[in-house]
Amino acid sequence: MKIGAFKYWYSIAEAAQVAAQKIGEPITSSDIVDKIEYGELDAWFDATGRYAKRVYLASHNEPETKQHRTPGFLASGSQEIEGMMGYYRLYKGPRSGEVRFEPIDDKIAKAAWVDGTLLVDHDEESVLQIVKRKAGVSMDSRNSKDFVICYDEFPRDKIWIASDDLRGLLDDSRPPLEAVADMSATEKNAVYKLLAAMAVKNYEYKPGAKKQAKGVMSSIQDHVKSMGISLSDETIAKYLRDATSQFVKDTNPIQAMAKHLAVGK
Repeated sequence: MKIGAFKYWYSIAEAAQVAAQKIGEPITSSDIVDKIEYGELDAWFDATGRYAKRVYLASHNEPETKQHRTPGFLASGSQEIEGMMGYYRLYKGPRSGEVRFEPIDDKIAKAAWVDGTLLVDHDEESVLQIVKRKAGVSMDSRNSKDFVICYDEFPRDKIWIASDDLRGLLDDSRPPLEAVADMSATEKNAVYKLLAAMAVKNYEYKPGAKKQAKGVMSSIQDHVKSMGISLSDETIAKYLRDATSQFVKDTNPIQAMAKHLAVGK
């Protein structure tokens, strides 16, 4: 029976069990969390009963230093806080990257993203930020001024993996791109150069990196899916590695020269 034939949602522990059976090697819950963290697997949060406000990605230029500051999220001060119902996809796009530290003792602190927990609304476009009501505020208030960002760590039993997403991660049965194999070396090299340019310039793909920055692979996969193209994460990663391998900087000049001669002019 294929993944999702009966169950629509899997817990992190269940997803690890299914992955282990499919791949034939030990897979833990932490391995599934890693796939989520690095944007290779979508995850959904059961936010039923939570409060949230709509936020908008914003970034600023610094004319004097000609530097582009890291993006952050802004919200309209006049908006009402929304109540949430159902499952929401965890946001995987760009964020400020800043971390908030709350000391626990003299040796350790609780760390959380300054942006808090971000979710994608059911319209698949709007971004929601989970908030909580300030102490002493009327329980009937929905005024955004009466709420603050919620930095509480949500429990794993509220995180779910959709069967379609899990199947997409584990499905390695799709045939390879036969057209690439039939190309001449010159044609293949030209296609790879185009693919490399788009991946590096449009998605900030880092050639040769052991792990890509969070959100890079998921953005590429989202755009692939939006065009009705069905490719597994592994297939995308393979061809990106192949296409960008010639742009990996070699510390050994002899290896660099050999690679340059191999890929042609």
